[in-house]
Amino acid sequence: MHVVESSIDIARPARAVFDYASDMRTEADWNPAVKTIELVSGEPVGRGSRFVGAFSGLGRATMEVVEFAPPTTWTTATVEAPLPFRLVGTVAEGPAGSSRLTMRIELMPRGLLAKVFAPLRAIMQRTAKGNLARIKAAVEAGPEVG
Repeated sequence: MHVVESSIDIARPARAVFDYASDMRTEADWNPAVKTIELVSGEPVGRGSRFVGAFSGLGRATMEVVEFAPPTTWTTATVEAPLPFRLVGTVAEGPAGSSRLTMRIELMPRGLLAKVFAPLRAIMQRTAKGNLARIKAAVEAGPEVG
């Protein structure tokens, strides 16, 4: 297993951060590797919700929300994918209505991909930091949450 973990401080309350980041329908907005993503079951989003997404270079993946504890934690895991993974998101309340978002991606490459994956870790870490920066920008630009 390969783990990539990044955190970022966001000047918004935990609930606003959680609501945006845990709804995988937003992923195409902040992750350039995601071409499309749609909720195929489980409205509103919560434990058991399933998403189907198309990823650059990797094809399609079906993901399911396996843990959902607003406004602090969610876990999404692949049900079917060329590159199995789990994404664990946590949001911690910070000072003065700010929050800290942490995303941990556990990748489980198989076959040939497993043999060549280790050198890609640095690229994955940079990509994760960029994704969090885009989430921060989107949430901070969004409407105020009371």
